[in-house]
Amino acid sequence: MDFGDIWSSSFLGLDVGQSIIFFLPKLLVGTVCGFIVGVERQLKDRPVGIRTAVLVCVGSALFTATSVLLSADIRAIGHREGFATPMFSDPGRIIAQIVSGVGFIGAGVIFKLQDRVAGITTAALIWAVCAMGIIIGLGGYLTSIVLTAGLVGALVLIERIENLQVFRSVVESRKRAFQTRVKSDRRTADDDEQGAA
Repeated sequence: MDFGDIWSSSFLGLDVGQSIIFFLPKLLVGTVCGFIVGVERQLKDRPVGIRTAVLVCVGSALFTATSVLLSADIRAIGHREGFATPMFSDPGRIIAQIVSGVGFIGAGVIFKLQDRVAGITTAALIWAVCAMGIIIGLGGYLTSIVLTAGLVGALVLIERIENLQVFRSVVESRKRAFQTRVKSDRRTADDDEQGAA
């Protein structure tokens, strides 16, 4: 096998060296952003840790970058072949599939635990990390790093607010009111059943 042929072969209009230069920054920035979010979650012993956040971010970035590259290659083929009508490929189609696919992953982490639903924050976090990956895939490196810092900052700030005594008191009173209403509804339903019997 001649490795010179492999190196000179084309991938969506780019040779191997150009492909590496195109994809490597997306891989590195996606890894950094996913790592930052994953560390924050793993330190709090949440289901989404470093590996999950990195894989979702990098996967979204690589899918998005490939869709952009594919669109440009199809357009270049249309111009080169002299088509009367320009050839187009919409990169938004793959991005839309990324969003719905990650939504499916997020749905897998949501479950019902006694009288409450758990995992919604984890699912939303996966979705947000996916959005950062899409921005990275489109070339928004600095934007994604700033958004990652903002996301982690928001998670830390919200947790501190949730731990304030005033906030906890309000939540507890709302929970007690909800439980009282549920018990009252059950008693009413039981009374209606006895009356019907």
